Amino acid sequence: MNVASTPLDLGVLTTTSELPFTVTRPGQTATATFTGTAGAAISLALGDNTFPEMTYTQIFTPDNTLIANHPVGGASTDGTDILKLPQTGAYRVVFDPEQGAIGSATATLSVPITGTLASTGPGETITIARTGRSPTSPSPSPGTSPSA
Repeated sequence: MNVASTPLDLGVLTTTSELPFTVTRPGQTATATFTGTAGAAISLALGDNTFPEMTYTQIFTPDNTLIANHPVGGASTDGTDILKLPQTGAYRVVFDPEQGAIGSATATLSVPITGTLASTGPGETITIARTGRSPTSPSPSPGTSPSA
């Protein structure tokens, strides 16, 4: 559905706050920006989603190259896989509800929780307090293998 409508400008996404938004016009998209550094890992999630159809989360680099186009199902919570940013600069995010749907959601930009997991010893507890945030751990050192 192509309806002439000005995109909703959400402002700036940061890793320290959530960005709620509401699309009230059929065919309207919502846009936000964030500043990223080449090689940095990020993920982007939609929570509190009331859109009845898919909403596509698109991420564009500073030179306007599309690097992610992630569908989030209607009325669900989901996020992009962890992405390594290819450039330093201002990134643009477009939230594009399918079939001109109206609704609301909360966008969350996160960096991975990092740490080291030992292949022996007790397990580790990881607390994930933000929608779309993922834990990562470096690979085992060469010549070692993780235990089951």
